[in-house]
Amino acid sequence: MLAGLVSRKPDWLSTPFQRRSAFPDETDRSASGRQISRTIIDARSFIEARAMDPETQAIVRRESLPSDWEHQLSEANQWIPWIWQLLASTDADTIIAVPLAKPKKQRDKYFNDLRELRSVGFADPY
Repeated sequence: MLAGLVSRKPDWLSTPFQRRSAFPDETDRSASGRQISRTIIDARSFIEARAMDPETQAIVRRESLPSDWEHQLSEANQWIPWIWQLLASTDADTIIAVPLAKPKKQRDKYFNDLRELRSVGFADPY
């Protein structure tokens, strides 16, 4: 009896998801029935480097990374995944920021690893 109740999905559960999947189709046409175009704005380009905190944030630029960049950092550097993400994208640079909400021990590790990035020339304060 209980297995039959659990395996059956209630109708009210699927209805919001069906409405959500139909939403773009319903809203792609203007009141006159003409097709409208969508515009995507890349908000990443609006961040000004002057607004950054140089002690806790830095810019890693693709052009400042040599081909053997990974061998110049300690294997435990917390910023390596962020650098890989930059290299996997088409972006010219990325902003990294020390997570200040982390516990002190983890936060200090991010600070030390950021200093390491700066010491080898991979990260700029601005």
